[in-house]
Amino acid sequence: MLGVQTTHAKNKLVLHQNNVSFSIEQSPNFKSLEKEVPPNLGFLKEKSKPGRYEGISAQNTYDFSERVSKDVAKGVGVFGKVTKTIVKQEIPAGFMNALKKFGKTEDKILDYFTDYHNNNGFRFLNEIEEVMKHYPFLTKTEAYATWGYTTKFFYGDLNLALRNKENLSQLADLKSILSAAIRKMPKYQGIAYRSIKLDGEALVSFLSKHEIGKTVKYDDFVSCGSTKAAAFFDKSEKNVRLIMEVKNAPKISDFADGVKFRGYAKDELLLLTGSKFKITGSKTINGVYEIRLKQIN
Repeated sequence: MLGVQTTHAKNKLVLHQNNVSFSIEQSPNFKSLEKEVPPNLGFLKEKSKPGRYEGISAQNTYDFSERVSKDVAKGVGVFGKVTKTIVKQEIPAGFMNALKKFGKTEDKILDYFTDYHNNNGFRFLNEIEEVMKHYPFLTKTEAYATWGYTTKFFYGDLNLALRNKENLSQLADLKSILSAAIRKMPKYQGIAYRSIKLDGEALVSFLSKHEIGKTVKYDDFVSCGSTKAAAFFDKSEKNVRLIMEVKNAPKISDFADGVKFRGYAKDELLLLTGSKFKITGSKTINGVYEIRLKQIN
């Protein structure tokens, strides 16, 4: 496949007796014709154009999700429909091994992420590759672990084991990778929101631990949103609402399945395990329990 970089060049024709010579002044932006060599995967990889990069911090984040999604929709992405063989080549070994240690088989891992890419408009492998360009401080393993967490593949099992303190040695690598990743993310400070559905003994137990004046420690990773919309406060089935004053909450929207593929509101936040909160308020409104918390670590 031939790629041409359009440029403005100045051509000058000079005649010397019977000889004809050409003098060309090139723009510094000119790039010669290059032929892209197809990789062994059986499809063509096109070179990415360097984009404008802005440092990612709590004060300054680069929002490029909409552009990436539009580019992929136009067919700019490298990956179309993929096979398990291709996915195996793309998934970093660190992420794969951590999932296997946690109890996921290689076949299940490959089946899931192959279907995940193919059933979401061939976007996953393309978009995570683009996102990583804007998060150069993350390893590929950390990037995949963060995005993978936001799918339905393992976060439920991981958090249940963390809450129950089960299989801690098996989940240690996965927890460590994810923790390292979100520590590097841009941070949010202020009011965050979380809504959940609980009933029966689970509701009774939760409310008893969240009485005013008590301190609660979350042993699992806790998802919340920077807005009520991001936390699904409009969902009537969610009967427990947490209004949380957070410190340095990692923002993971650029890696979040819901934000990227489902149209969910930003920002998605993911609190580190071991986060501690003091309960500062509690009330019930039309069967919905509203609890206020303040982070103390």
